[in-house]
Amino acid sequence: MSDEQEHPSELVSQFKQLTDNLQAAARAAWASPERKQLQADLTDGLETMRESLNTWARDFSASEAGQQMKADLSDLNRRVQSGELEHKARTELVGVLSRLNAELESAVKRLSERDEEGPAEDDRG
Repeated sequence: MSDEQEHPSELVSQFKQLTDNLQAAARAAWASPERKQLQADLTDGLETMRESLNTWARDFSASEAGQQMKADLSDLNRRVQSGELEHKARTELVGVLSRLNAELESAVKRLSERDEEGPAEDDRG
């Protein structure tokens, strides 16, 4: 019985040692010069990217294309707020649905007429 009692405590002891070793490894990795250098490189790289994107955005905003886009977005915003865009979309959607319904009705009518005529010559065998 004493063997059975030793094994569980040995198992617990090994898990505790594993936990301690993992914590020590994580602390050592976090404190390592390589990790610190990687963090510094990432920070510098992200800052450089942010500066580049800000410069590009300012340049684009000042360009003719940027000014045109700004005007287009302003016009779009005005049309959305006035309801003009919703009205136009609704009108176009109603037109598309109307044409679709007309085509479906026509197809149903053709199929019904064909069924009323009976099997075609080719279908009789």
